[in-house]
Amino acid sequence: MKKKNLLAAVLICSALVAAGCGKKDKETEVPKQSETASVAADTKETAVATEEKAAETEAKVVETEAAAAVAGTEAEAVTAGTEAEAVAAGTEAEKYETEVIEYDYTETETEDDYAISESELYALLGETESEIYDYTETETEYVMPPKPAFTVSDYLEIKDDAYKNITVQVTPAQKVTDEEVNSEIQDAMSYLENYDEIVVKKKEGTVKTGDTVNIDYVGTKDGKEFDGGSAEGYDLVIGSGSFIDGFEDGLIGKEIGSEVDLNLTFPEDYGVEDLNGADVVFHVTLNYISELPELTDDLAKELSGDEYDNVKDYVESVRSDLQANYDDEYRNNVYTQIMTKLNELYPLEKYPEEVVEYYVNDIMERYVNSYASMYGMSVEDFISSSYGVTEEEFREQQVLPAAHANLSQEIILSAIAKKEGITMTDEDLDKLLEGYAKEYGMTVEDLTAGTDRETIRSSELQQKTMDWLYENVKIEEIEETEAGDLSGTAVQTEAETAVQTEAETAVQTEAE
Repeated sequence: MKKKNLLAAVLICSALVAAGCGKKDKETEVPKQSETASVAADTKETAVATEEKAAETEAKVVETEAAAAVAGTEAEAVTAGTEAEAVAAGTEAEKYETEVIEYDYTETETEDDYAISESELYALLGETESEIYDYTETETEYVMPPKPAFTVSDYLEIKDDAYKNITVQVTPAQKVTDEEVNSEIQDAMSYLENYDEIVVKKKEGTVKTGDTVNIDYVGTKDGKEFDGGSAEGYDLVIGSGSFIDGFEDGLIGKEIGSEVDLNLTFPEDYGVEDLNGADVVFHVTLNYISELPELTDDLAKELSGDEYDNVKDYVESVRSDLQANYDDEYRNNVYTQIMTKLNELYPLEKYPEEVVEYYVNDIMERYVNSYASMYGMSVEDFISSSYGVTEEEFREQQVLPAAHANLSQEIILSAIAKKEGITMTDEDLDKLLEGYAKEYGMTVEDLTAGTDRETIRSSELQQKTMDWLYENVKIEEIEETEAGDLSGTAVQTEAETAVQTEAETAVQTEAE
């Protein structure tokens, strides 16, 4: 796993964390927990998921328009159901359409058997290709304006060495288990094109930890089914922690073919207003246990995209990637604790107002507006439904504190960098950007498009300074039971990933 820029982990935006910036998708797996993870992993997944969603949406637009045209024209005869009804509708053409669409779909046939050409589609819709895809031409990508310049020493000048004497306490980095490695490999297998051919479906037996169980489930609250709480044919790895506490444990020991009701409670901070702390019931049907074949060298090669040609190296690569995530999370925790201590040592009395407004506008545009757009809502409606406040209240209560946190971090780390002689020269920056570009298979120009170079320089200087602090402060590892409330501030939450530094987004998310 390649090293990620972890600077965003130290952006402790307390108001946004409390509110939970980043609304959950109610149409997906509601039972999933609000997991904490490294900002780099979350950012990458968000970027990939966004790209996939965009492609999926574009495909569905054409399908929907075609369906609408069919439903509203002479082609209604197609949906009438029988050849006789199609003939009665009036023409041999309608009859022909009925014969094509009603032809039995079998496993030996593919969707291509029913495909129509683009020209036929456009003719059916009565539109041209350019008319169909016009909606994309009106979309514009957000271009981040240059950040207003300011002099750091006007707001903070550090003359002491107190920052070198910081002591932070964090729990040790979690170690990857064999179960996690196996779960990751099983998940990778589920994406193979021939998955349905290689999987063995056991219709008998009892559920145990580590099993991949195919289930149907229906979630209800106060006797009524809630959005996103139901699914059919879902493959759940028992012990993966994918669902809320009690869900997976409640299936252990149950017989395949049986049905079970799970009386559970969502976490108070789940992130969906109607489900936070809610008592619910999941009615679960256990369909079968999926057993995958033994991992062979050939299968390891296929799963790794020909990167590894044997089981041992592939398994170790999976373990290494998973451990890297835990190590990143540990480093994030240290960064967060360092920044908390620095804010206590060097509280700021004032901020450059132009830069504050810049951060507020950027957060609103880059994150809040994009989330609202993703859910097909206006910004006002998105904020109201997600946070229960007006847009003005949201900016004042949530976004402004986040902007202050961003700026505090920038000023304090820049002041330390100046005192320690830590710099980010043009040569240093070019080398970093070339490395990022090579990593993501992009040109430097494409990588940095839409972001001011000096903004990137500032962020990378902060990262370099934080890395220096990581090596120079005292880090005490304590057991989880001793950590107390540390976990509430030290671990990057899903809310915090929505408020990242501008350069982090430019160099990480945009690249991915």
